[in-house]
Amino acid sequence: MTTVPGVKLPFGPKPELVWLPVEKLHVDHRYQRSLSAKRSQKLIAAIAQEFNWFLLGTLIVVRGVADYLIIDGQHRSEAAKRRGIVEVPCALFPNVPLAEQAKAFVDANRCRITVSPFAIYHARQLAGDPAARAIADACEEAGVSIPRNPGAAAALKPGETLALGAIRSLIASHGHAVAVRTLTTLREAMPEPGAMRAHYINALGNLVRFRPELSLPKLKAALEQTGFDAMEKLVLTRALETGETRITAAEITFLDLLGMPRLAPSVETAKTLKPGFAARVAPAAGETKIDLVNRRVAPPRPAALSKKVAPVAEPDPGPQPETEADIFTKPLQRRCPCGTVFLTRSAAQVHCEKCSPTTAPAGRAGRAK
Repeated sequence: MTTVPGVKLPFGPKPELVWLPVEKLHVDHRYQRSLSAKRSQKLIAAIAQEFNWFLLGTLIVVRGVADYLIIDGQHRSEAAKRRGIVEVPCALFPNVPLAEQAKAFVDANRCRITVSPFAIYHARQLAGDPAARAIADACEEAGVSIPRNPGAAAALKPGETLALGAIRSLIASHGHAVAVRTLTTLREAMPEPGAMRAHYINALGNLVRFRPELSLPKLKAALEQTGFDAMEKLVLTRALETGETRITAAEITFLDLLGMPRLAPSVETAKTLKPGFAARVAPAAGETKIDLVNRRVAPPRPAALSKKVAPVAEPDPGPQPETEADIFTKPLQRRCPCGTVFLTRSAAQVHCEKCSPTTAPAGRAGRAK
């Protein structure tokens, strides 16, 4: 028998490779997860929609008392059931104790390496995925590349970027031409390793799309003169001081380098501001998006922060016992010889204001009934 260093023998029972009826596959909920979660339902729907035998693979099951218990493949089994598949391929193990089943479930879900989005992107590109091909075409035209196995940003070569999501969003929001101009400008202006970061790509893409008067050659010269390290310091400092996201801070820093006014953010960029500083920009009647970003708008205070909290009404304590201080400070009720009842805090006052207007202290008077 062949031995493997560091692995204890025996390896356990060998499975049988068999096709089993989907209706006879069940789970033990004492260790299996529930399928009711939104994430699970979304995964099942995706597998069912794109169902094929490569995607299904082989399920891991053990013999139960009557039917079979799924160790790994519960979502795929449910997706197959929704597509009307009668039988699925399984690696069938003999019945083992509950503790071993639970351990097998843990091992099957723990001993895995998540595929990176970069590996998925390159695979989708080879598979002819339209979105992946659009990214590849824009990057190729701009002289930008996305590494297959990225490491640290500092280890990237000039022209390489890890901002895969930002490029995808840039193309989807602004189109191929804007993406190429944006990526080309950044690649030429900031050749330092790791300089082509997501916030610069998003920020410059917004300006290229909504600020047609912006001169890319001038911006390129300004960025070359500033340098990547100084640019990054300016953007991060502004983001920390104002609460803006790095995208918005980069937009305004680009404008400052060109001496252009700090105008209202674009509709897309306004959504990127942090909750405490969100600019709610709404175009006026007949106003275009370019008109919107060409006028200065002060970001209003968010409604969530503008609401005044109503004071909590304290319960009425009811009548309180009179204190010694109250006895000496409360007004006295007296009757003037003319018949008028009045209030006074002076024990020496015996006439109302009408009878002694110059000597008597002011008090509230009322005609006696």
